Amino acid sequence: MLRCAAVAESLAATSLTRRLDAHLQTLLDGRRFWALLWAASFLLLLVLYAPALRGEFVSDDYGFVVNNPWVRDPSAANVLAILDPWGDAAEFSANWAPVHLLIHAAEWRIFGSDVRGYHVTNLALHALASVLLVACFRRSQIPAMAALLGGAFFLLHPANVETVAWISEIKTLAAMVLALGALLLQQRRPAIAVLLFALALLSKALAVFALPVAIVALYCRQPRDGIALRDWCWIAVWLAVFAFYAGPQWHTFQSMGQ
Repeated sequence: MLRCAAVAESLAATSLTRRLDAHLQTLLDGRRFWALLWAASFLLLLVLYAPALRGEFVSDDYGFVVNNPWVRDPSAANVLAILDPWGDAAEFSANWAPVHLLIHAAEWRIFGSDVRGYHVTNLALHALASVLLVACFRRSQIPAMAALLGGAFFLLHPANVETVAWISEIKTLAAMVLALGALLLQQRRPAIAVLLFALALLSKALAVFALPVAIVALYCRQPRDGIALRDWCWIAVWLAVFAFYAGPQWHTFQSMGQ
């Protein structure tokens, strides 16, 4: 009798979980839900990170923002200098990350020295990265509830506090958002995915993580859909983009020791 009762309870819990997951899946199918999920995540971060919103520029923020002449004066000539992989702007910041510097240039133009705008921008990007991570989980056939819990775990995990609260670490947040966007569009919009991957690399080199993930995702689809030559050709384009990026970046790193 006890075994029968335990089995009945287990079946009831499984049935409830399946119904709840089906309901969540219905919600995830609507575009409005994703916008609401981002808004809720952003508002939650505003509350949790309220003490950090007045945090001043520190450490690398001076090199990337406060004392960076190309960021403080985003003229046409300075924008071109930021884009130059062999130029003084890359050497000054010891990194060829033009997207990162251009984001800071736009922020400086809008917010000036008011740090609150920089912190709010970081929060908005972190919330977006969490939502995109949920979308990636769902694309990988992870159940809706597990995907949402995974996104919430990433959103709230203490390991991300330094990245979110540190102004110049917007490079990490931007790279994450762009890389996740590339992975989401890899199959349906491969050309846009390549562009997003390139922009992610030009935000921060860690975006290279998207390349092996894209390869594994493509391989895992093989038993279900098969892999067309076209898919591998797009992976080759991703590799070419990384190779093009790695040369100037390596040169910049080498120049640091001279």
